Amino acid sequence: MSNYVNYKKYNDFELLYLVNEGNELALTIMFEKYEAYIAKLALNYVPHYDFRYDDLIQEGRMILYQCILRFNEYYDSSFFNFFSIAFKRRIIRLLNNDYYSSHTLCEDATLYQAGEEKINLNGKMFFNDPKKIKLFDECIIGEKSIREYAKKYNLSYDKVYYLYQKVIEELREILKNDWCSLGLHLFLLTMIII
Repeated sequence: MSNYVNYKKYNDFELLYLVNEGNELALTIMFEKYEAYIAKLALNYVPHYDFRYDDLIQEGRMILYQCILRFNEYYDSSFFNFFSIAFKRRIIRLLNNDYYSSHTLCEDATLYQAGEEKINLNGKMFFNDPKKIKLFDECIIGEKSIREYAKKYNLSYDKVYYLYQKVIEELREILKNDWCSLGLHLFLLTMIII
C-alpha cells in the first residue's frame, strides 16, 4: 500500500477556512500539499545541489505560512496564484540580493594551462569598454558586490546591476561562440555564469 495522498481533492478555500478556525490538521495538509510545488519553483531558479536550494525551500515554507495567514477569499485570485506570485517575487529578490550572489574564484584569479604558463584573468581579455573592464575586474574577479561597487563609484545600484547583466551576457556569448579559441582560461569563467 502506498503513502501517496491525492491533494487535489482538498479545496484550498476550505482548508484556509479550517486553518482560520484553528485546525492544525488543515495547516499540515496545506504544507504537505504545497511542498512539491515549493521544491519545483526552487529548482526553476537554482539546482538542487546549490547551497541556496535548501534556503529557498525554507523561504517557500515561510512565504506559504504568511500567505495562509494573509489570504482573503475576496481577492480576485486563487490562493495558488497568490502564493505563487509571492514566492516568485521573494526568490527573485533573494537571488538579486548581494547576500546570495557570491562568486567563488581561485585566490588570485589565475589558471594554469597545459604548458604551465600563468594566465592572469582581467577584463581587458574580453572587453573594450572601460566600464565593463572595471566592473569585471572588481565585481567578478575581485568578488566585490554590486552594491559595494555602486557605493564606491557613487553610481545607482540599478545602473551597475544593468551593466553587470550585460557583462554576464557577453561572457555567455563568448563561451557559446568562441570556446575553442579562448582555451582553458574560460573554464574559470564558467564557474560564475553557467
